Amino acid sequence: MAADFGFIPNEQPGSYFISYNSEDADRVAPIARQLHESGVPVWYDQGLVYGKSWKAQIARHIESCKAVILFVTKSLLQRREGSYAQIEYELATDDYDKTVYVAFLDEIKSRDVVTENKVWWHEINRLHCIANADAKKIMAAIGFTNRSSAAAPSNSAEENFRIGDDYYYGQNGKPQDYASAAKYYRLSAAQGDAPAQRVLGYCYYHGLGVAQDYKEAVQLYRLAAAQGDAQAQNNLGVCYKNGQGVKQDYKEAVRLYRLAADQGRAAAQINLGDCYEYGKGVAKDLDEAVRLYRLAAEQGNENAKKALQRLGR
Repeated sequence: MAADFGFIPNEQPGSYFISYNSEDADRVAPIARQLHESGVPVWYDQGLVYGKSWKAQIARHIESCKAVILFVTKSLLQRREGSYAQIEYELATDDYDKTVYVAFLDEIKSRDVVTENKVWWHEINRLHCIANADAKKIMAAIGFTNRSSAAAPSNSAEENFRIGDDYYYGQNGKPQDYASAAKYYRLSAAQGDAPAQRVLGYCYYHGLGVAQDYKEAVQLYRLAAAQGDAQAQNNLGVCYKNGQGVKQDYKEAVRLYRLAADQGRAAAQINLGDCYEYGKGVAKDLDEAVRLYRLAAEQGNENAKKALQRLGR
């Protein structure tokens, strides 16, 4: 059974995933509590039982997290067998392309690391490293402002999103200003609003009001997709299909397109139809492609109508 840090883990998408060696739980717990008390949304494996379903449960939380905070100590790097923390690291970087912040609790020299961990040691040393880590340093590294020292947001998530839209479209007395739009979308996204997370991801994808950053777009699309936002699921599928911000993965693109298509999203129906037409991530199936194109065409989508005309259907 995993440790209890004295507070309930934040289950919402966009929390920070705390990864640690079970032997270091007593050292990690007070830092985790300080992060929690400062308003940082953190998740840890309270009550999680190690067993067959452990990895699947961990993967689910890593997929929806904003980033991973990996606590590293001598005891972790002196283990001669693979640790749970290393498994979590591999899931975060290899499977979900997450940002990993390495919080060192000890000063570690190469001689402190067993041979089996040398490669991993060199790899994590190239990431976002925080020496002599404490809650304050971690918050600075992730760019989180202590909410207890800042005024509470005066607007609701919905109001921030509406103001963002006003700046984005230049309406209701606001000039068109993508930077201001992104600012308000970010406020709403931080409050857990899925449409804001998706639209802010779109801003990063296209470089509207922010520097273009496919990885940040992917992170935001993931947050919204995890809440069932069909458009975000489709957009994330596009990123996987094109290898933008993530490793190219047609099967994952198909999975995401299907989630959105099942909710009636026309763009996803077309994208999934394209996968079936050309055999990308699924077996080629022209009849299924046509079926999907028709679903989108029935919604008035012109691209779907053109695809049916091209196929003579």
